Amino acid sequence: MNKKTSVLIFAAGHLGDNIMVSSLIIKLKQQSNAQITVLNPHPNFNKIFERMPGVDNIINTKLTKKKLELRKRIKLGLDLKKHKFDEIIYAPNYIKPAIIGVFAGIKKRTGWQEGRRLLLNNRHVDIGKVKTQVQRYVQLAYHPESSVVDFKDCPKPVLSNKTLNIIVLAKELNITLPDEKKKNIMFCPGSAWGETKRWPVKQFIKLGEKLLQDGYNIHIFGGIDEVNDANEINSALNNKCIDWTNKTKLDTVIDILSTSSCVISNDSGLMHMGCAINVPVIALYGGSSPKYTPPLSDKASSMIIDIECRPCSKRICPKENHLACLFGITPEAVYAKTHEMLELA
Repeated sequence: MNKKTSVLIFAAGHLGDNIMVSSLIIKLKQQSNAQITVLNPHPNFNKIFERMPGVDNIINTKLTKKKLELRKRIKLGLDLKKHKFDEIIYAPNYIKPAIIGVFAGIKKRTGWQEGRRLLLNNRHVDIGKVKTQVQRYVQLAYHPESSVVDFKDCPKPVLSNKTLNIIVLAKELNITLPDEKKKNIMFCPGSAWGETKRWPVKQFIKLGEKLLQDGYNIHIFGGIDEVNDANEINSALNNKCIDWTNKTKLDTVIDILSTSSCVISNDSGLMHMGCAINVPVIALYGGSSPKYTPPLSDKASSMIIDIECRPCSKRICPKENHLACLFGITPEAVYAKTHEMLELA
């Protein structure tokens, strides 16, 4: 029996990107059933990779994205030699991760060239010809001279979920209990990128008023950076929301989201998570574009206002007090779309 190819994947730096890396892993498994190990420099993402079909092993390490940490990277590479990986594939495009594969003695080092010509020997060039982020990841499963993989041929990301009693969990965390008889609608008001990806809190509040009147449970999700926004939304809605913000680990978020009848999210990691567990998702786009990071699910719908200055891809709106791309997506429009998406639940 032939030995399986052993592939090490250097994880991406953001939640949404790592969920899209699932598409690359699925493609590698389809091609050769390779043995897949993820090198994860961000321990908080460990729970994501544990729920990702096709991941056989995870190696955790702590590396600082903004620091060279040359000695640490060299030592990590030397430590990885014992695993005898056949290939390393880099999800991120910056130079520092590429140091590791050289010192690990990995013969095939794959990634987008992006200034790393001397560190990679299976170099993909002209990243601009690949239009979506998920295609850029899946392309790394092919020979560098292959044609651009078609978007429709990119496997959709998958995360597995486990059955969870959210009533019991809410009691344990001493937060508002959901009503078991009501459908769950999930608000994801955050985005690590910046204000141009965040639908205004006032809009979430107006939408929440309508949905509470219709008799739905409203759950709020996010990390530590979303605590203030979640508090503002919940307070304005008379504390009738179930606020999970910064109270659970990512695997628990997966399980809670899986009980959803509809996820309403900015272009963020939680949007990609909702898609990967195949629940209905409404993805709200401001300064970013669904042409580059679309929701990867047949149960998802994107909402945009196509004004002249979008997509700007800026963290801060370049027009002071503008954000028309986000304010233009009205609570009434999202409310109508929510009822459309509830038919898919």
